[in-house]
Amino acid sequence: MTAHKALREEQGGTLWLPVPSLVCGVIVALALFDEGDWDMDQVIGCIGFSAVAMVLGGISLAKQKKGAGMAIAGLILGGIGLLGAMGSKF
Repeated sequence: MTAHKALREEQGGTLWLPVPSLVCGVIVALALFDEGDWDMDQVIGCIGFSAVAMVLGGISLAKQKKGAGMAIAGLILGGIGLLGAMGSKF
């Protein structure tokens, strides 16, 4: 086993799942501040980013310890974005 792999296992994972989850959640949350009417493409894009944020956050929480706070924030922002996107059009 290499030293890098042993160090990664000791720390409890990497940040490759929680950081994209948080970024996608922030993008969706910022999109909710748009005051104009949304067309269907914007709603579908927002739902897509929300789904990615929630899936990556959930996988991160289930598989590793490192970055749990970012994963939780990504899940929450993704959920808020999903509700906001669905409420804007439906």
